[in-house]
Amino acid sequence: MLAFRSYHQLFTDFVRKQATRWRDKTVLDIGCGTGRLSVFFAERNMVTGVDIQNNATVTHANFTFTQSDAEALPFPDRGFDVVVTLDVIEHVE
Repeated sequence: MLAFRSYHQLFTDFVRKQATRWRDKTVLDIGCGTGRLSVFFAERNMVTGVDIQNNATVTHANFTFTQSDAEALPFPDRGFDVVVTLDVIEHVE
């Protein structure tokens, strides 16, 4: 019998797998929301999560949160090794 997997489950599994591609990198997660996906990257990297709303609930030694608009990031150019933005485009006007 074919098991049904929701979009959320499939997407989370995809992100978890992709997160293993990097080690010892600085990662910027733009539009991190609660940070639930950021933690996958934080297992092997230093992650900075950014969101316009202060909804981050994740606590992880390798995760820090900065509240900011993605159009005016408070970081220098080329300040991160990897930049990800996941499940964000549907929120852009």
